[in-house]
Amino acid sequence: MSKKEVFELAEQFLELTKKAATGQLSLIFDDFPQTSANTFLSKSLSNRIAVHTADLTDEERHVVEQHLLEGKLDVVFATTTLAAGVNFPLGAAIFANWARWDGPTRTRIPINAGEFHNMAGRVGRMGFAHEHGRVIFIAETTPKVIAARSYLKLGQLSALEPRVSPERFDQLALQLVSAGLCTTRLQIKDLICTTFSALREQDKNNLAFLSWPTKIQEAVDSLVAQHLLIETNAGRLAATPVGKAIGHSSVLPQTGTYLLNYIVAKADVLVGCLGSNTAGSIDRLAYLVFLACFSSPEYVSQDGKKATRFLPWQLERGYLFDADVYKGDLIEPMWQADLRPINSAKLAIDWINGETLNNLEGAAADLSAGVLRELFRNLCWTLQGLASIITAAADHRVPVGSRPLALQGRENQISLIKKLPRVLNRLSYRVSEGLPDEVLWMKSLNHIDTAFSLSRNEILSLRSASYITPEQIMLGSNDADNVRMAAFSKSKPSPHAKSNWLRDTCRQWKGNRRQYVMQKHLQRTEKCPQQRLVSEFYKAAGSDFERVFEDVLKVLNIAFEKLDDKTKTGAPDYLLKLEESPPLIMELKTRQGEKLVDHTKAVEVLAASELHGHKDTFCITLCHPGVDPSVAMAVIPCGRLSVVESVDLGEALIRLCEGTLTQAQLWQWLSTPGQALAGDLPFKEYG
Repeated sequence: MSKKEVFELAEQFLELTKKAATGQLSLIFDDFPQTSANTFLSKSLSNRIAVHTADLTDEERHVVEQHLLEGKLDVVFATTTLAAGVNFPLGAAIFANWARWDGPTRTRIPINAGEFHNMAGRVGRMGFAHEHGRVIFIAETTPKVIAARSYLKLGQLSALEPRVSPERFDQLALQLVSAGLCTTRLQIKDLICTTFSALREQDKNNLAFLSWPTKIQEAVDSLVAQHLLIETNAGRLAATPVGKAIGHSSVLPQTGTYLLNYIVAKADVLVGCLGSNTAGSIDRLAYLVFLACFSSPEYVSQDGKKATRFLPWQLERGYLFDADVYKGDLIEPMWQADLRPINSAKLAIDWINGETLNNLEGAAADLSAGVLRELFRNLCWTLQGLASIITAAADHRVPVGSRPLALQGRENQISLIKKLPRVLNRLSYRVSEGLPDEVLWMKSLNHIDTAFSLSRNEILSLRSASYITPEQIMLGSNDADNVRMAAFSKSKPSPHAKSNWLRDTCRQWKGNRRQYVMQKHLQRTEKCPQQRLVSEFYKAAGSDFERVFEDVLKVLNIAFEKLDDKTKTGAPDYLLKLEESPPLIMELKTRQGEKLVDHTKAVEVLAASELHGHKDTFCITLCHPGVDPSVAMAVIPCGRLSVVESVDLGEALIRLCEGTLTQAQLWQWLSTPGQALAGDLPFKEYG
């Protein structure tokens, strides 16, 4: 069945079978964002009826599956999502329709035997009450009867489908070289042409298989032409930094090049949006980048190659946004020809600005929360890949010949795009959580092991009352109590308990995280003779913290010069000299108790560095115990400053000690404008 048919049939069945005495809505979804799916499930679950389709969010599907496992359901109306290799106590499977829509022929065609048995095999599972399952499928015509009987012939099950195809030889070749598995064209050809897919192609269509070596050579030629691979006269292949970033990000090579070319071409426009702190400026940057992602070969078929990710068909008609407002800066000026990218970008902007899923579902007919969440997941993945690609492209240390064509001889563009990776990573996080920038920090309160956690709805409720900073959340006034109680009105065991939890957790936020990370790092260094430095690094403050920091640098063989020797007024603390990299200025800022480093303190190092002869040197402010959440985006526009908290730097230093991070990679991580987070750290094998 189609997803629409699933809900229609389930609603009809519910009306026919529900008991008069039943009518209590399920309270399970009280803490969930309201969607059309859980609105129906709230009514149906008490009648032991459910639906299971891609229209449900992950959380909603989990509720249905848990009800199934606990024997609380009699009937589940589903698409193939329920057949994806899971075991449930199902006694019968009824195929309402065993044909699926085929786009090229514009008709419905029977599913193959393998798909049929995969779905039918969900019933009568060993270990459950129904060890003998019934499978019912109906054939109304003679051709359908013949097709139906073929499903009962186990010897006619379809063979395994090959996954390697000439269409994606360029992506596979880039991944093989980036991972160090192949270093020559011959190695690439030999590896690809001996895969299972190659053997299947040889058996099925030997003439087509004979063309594979030529197509592999053409794919490598294309990668070399794009400067994703470089090749010596002796025939040795190596991935350029950008090629390696694309290979490890898993975005298509065409997508990586397509997006990077756009970012370089519009760098002044995109970076210009960072110069203003208004939400509208960031929204403009976000919309342009989101639209570029949704217009890329990843989502839109180009040059005869099919897209690998899909935009909702429900967004094909109707203008949700007049993109002419940004006409001169759009990646595709003729945006009217395909409305899916511009409508998808508009919904993503609304989502990160706090719009409800229920309202977003209403933007187009048949649009569902599950489809939207999948769209947003794909966007997160693309943004993260793009951020890593730009990070590699913006590395001034890379020789000109190894840079992408768009950046050769364009040093100014490199300086501009260097400001974007952490903006894109932050936008990715916002898309993941569906939150405005100023309240994104509240999600980190959930990383602490406690009895409560903040939901999106609760965070947005606090924001609507203008409670957006740690200081406001910690207030003990009657007004603050009322705001927290209103946000947690549905919380269990009581709104009061959760209100107290939030206030106390916010007060201990950085301290709890620091303690947690310290314990993890102590476990990882239990055999290290210098383990004491771990606990000292996290517990020390003031001049003691400087002493421990210097000891750590010496143990890790990081060269440094102490600039602030107490004889130079206002001098920055250190000049770090990481291997194969320009020097870095680092200023240590420690605060008493759990006070956070604010913007004024975070940027002091810039003036200090200029005053003492380092006006062009990149600067880092090390914040201990932490930095105010508002600082992360505010420091990016200057392009010469990053901030890092002691817990994040601690993770980087531990990896350096373990040998999974190089000093050159540490330099790149520290010298990217914005807040350096442990989650952005690369691994040595990806360097």
